[in-house]
Amino acid sequence: MLDNAYYEMLLQRQNRYYEQVDAPENGMKQWAVGARNQPGGNIRREMQRANANPLFMLSSDLALVANFTEVLQDDETGAVNCSFNPNDSLPDCPRADTYAIVEGFATDQASFLATFQTVFESMLATGYPG
Repeated sequence: MLDNAYYEMLLQRQNRYYEQVDAPENGMKQWAVGARNQPGGNIRREMQRANANPLFMLSSDLALVANFTEVLQDDETGAVNCSFNPNDSLPDCPRADTYAIVEGFATDQASFLATFQTVFESMLATGYPG
């Protein structure tokens, strides 16, 4: 089903937050999605549990809501010096210029669908196969 859940998730709705973790395969940074009210409130612990299959997002996803320009620590791994976790000692990640657009799509399903339709029709008209 096509809906605005992605944008709701970006805004940490549904009692969720993001924590930057190392990808097991290569040590590059990615963002694990955790529940604020999970036992222990620790994403890393959740990932270690048997059959744990957390949802991950890339920095490119979260760059829609956070401006990582001033907080980037390591260009190679993508590590940043900010946090989405309210229990973390790091400062909050600064908002991106596109935050208001994400917020609009997250709170207005009809607006998201109308914009999606316009952009998708434009893509089809300019030669992108559907």
